[in-house]
Amino acid sequence: MKYKLHLTTILILLLSLPKTSKADLYQIGLSLKLECLQTEFCKDDIVQFNLTMTNATEKSHSILIPGSQNKGHKLIHFSFFSVKNNFYTEVYHESERIDMNNEKPGSSTFERLAPKESTIVPLFLNDKVNYKKHIKAHHLMPDLPPGKYEVLVWYSPWEDSMSKYVYHMVSDFKTERTFDAEKINLPEGRLNSNYVTVTITDKKGKPGKSAPSTFCLDNCDYCLAIEKGNWDKVSGIIDRQTYYTKATKNKTDTSWAQPHRNVAWLSPGPDAVLSSLPSWYGRTIIFKNSKGYHYYSLTWQIGKIYHTRSRIRMFGNMARLNLPIKTEDLDYFRLVSFFPY
Repeated sequence: MKYKLHLTTILILLLSLPKTSKADLYQIGLSLKLECLQTEFCKDDIVQFNLTMTNATEKSHSILIPGSQNKGHKLIHFSFFSVKNNFYTEVYHESERIDMNNEKPGSSTFERLAPKESTIVPLFLNDKVNYKKHIKAHHLMPDLPPGKYEVLVWYSPWEDSMSKYVYHMVSDFKTERTFDAEKINLPEGRLNSNYVTVTITDKKGKPGKSAPSTFCLDNCDYCLAIEKGNWDKVSGIIDRQTYYTKATKNKTDTSWAQPHRNVAWLSPGPDAVLSSLPSWYGRTIIFKNSKGYHYYSLTWQIGKIYHTRSRIRMFGNMARLNLPIKTEDLDYFRLVSFFPY
């Protein structure tokens, strides 16, 4: 009887809550999942983490990612914690300010995600060669004694001037909250990922390596060319596997774009390309081999206009001649640019 009375009281209290208090409930529209490709490493290793950013809402939204950022405030930074008796103590907090070469302009960028869609941002600790050149590698290895640590990353976009276009700031301390259905709700502070357990040792760790697959066998020509730094062969493989015509595009081999042991990261393609042809399509890629990490930019041309043939056709039309000359190729898709950046 006493239990039923308590239950009835709780129900009455819930029903008596004002509607405004129920409206104050909100969903954080972005989720972060951190993974480390090496669970054990030493201070001399280059260690890759992958941060999966997911649009947790039921609508398509844009999010802000580091892009080519090279000055200002970091969107993403690390914290390391030691744990004793289930008590977490932060022993390393990465600098939130960017200290990079900024001779060339750089900025964060937007990425459009469908509902529940994700994108991966790679983060590299201790890549000294690329530390000053690429924001993905602009993360120092902490000077910590050997031991086990819990690691997470913080996502703090509010100091970026472009954050106001994609995020809506929500405060836990305001009595009345406003919402914007066209933007993702984020707390006014920082958003943190999950914890990842890592071990720092005195011995050199084993580098992360993808398991052999249909696309990446032990004798994979693509990975062997990357390991040797034979970039002409690498670009040739990519070009051959992305060229298509109406007759062959359904059979085109695209294994270069699948997971490979010597590819650290491949960016998604652009959200859209111009409908008028010719147009261009670009992606960036990070290769890895025994000499380090190598950043490359790739551009494909979509569609081709034959200008000389078009002029001949034009003169033919002026002379009232119907010349059977092909002046365009809508199925043209070729790699036209492959260079380090």
